[in-house]
Amino acid sequence: MHRNKLHWRKLSILILLIGFPAIAFSEQMEIGNPNDPAEGNPQSITRAYAIPSHGLLELSVPTEWSEKRQQPPGGLPPTILFQPKSGNEFKFLITTLWQEDPNAGLDQPDRLRAAMEQMGTLLMRRTAVETQLDLKEDTAGNLGYYFTLTDRAPKPGEFEYVTQGTFVVGDLLLSFTFLAHEKESTALKTGLDLLRNARHRKAA
Repeated sequence: MHRNKLHWRKLSILILLIGFPAIAFSEQMEIGNPNDPAEGNPQSITRAYAIPSHGLLELSVPTEWSEKRQQPPGGLPPTILFQPKSGNEFKFLITTLWQEDPNAGLDQPDRLRAAMEQMGTLLMRRTAVETQLDLKEDTAGNLGYYFTLTDRAPKPGEFEYVTQGTFVVGDLLLSFTFLAHEKESTALKTGLDLLRNARHRKAA
């Protein structure tokens, strides 16, 4: 599932984000002290990622997660990959984008929902067990839409589930893919909280 889902993640970004330029994460900073862990949640620290000409993206990242930044081929935007420091429980990829044209309206709920429905339906028909897309709207913090699908034919060692979606964070869109062996895991809940509480600090 890992290889197939990463291929379709690239397609989904293209469907959703025509007109968005790539960004480069030129700098990463840690700010503040590790947060006191909430009940059932891992300890985390706030990290700030510099986005050229667009300020900072702040994410509260669990200290037990490792991080890599990737530049995929074909002119696609750079991506942050989070995963456990040990084991292969999940892979969590976040791509940060913004609108080239502020009037395009791709951050509006109706436009974003429609784009996610199109993206999820394409992925579902090609690879998933599901026959009907369950698109969830998340309003617990930053507005987001996401869905979870089950791979119909995973190979040994590949991930069985993918959760994919987009959250609006200030002037940015965070497009994410969460690959896992469990459909609903603590790591997924932590990842969704990270997106709900992400902050965009605009450039001065």
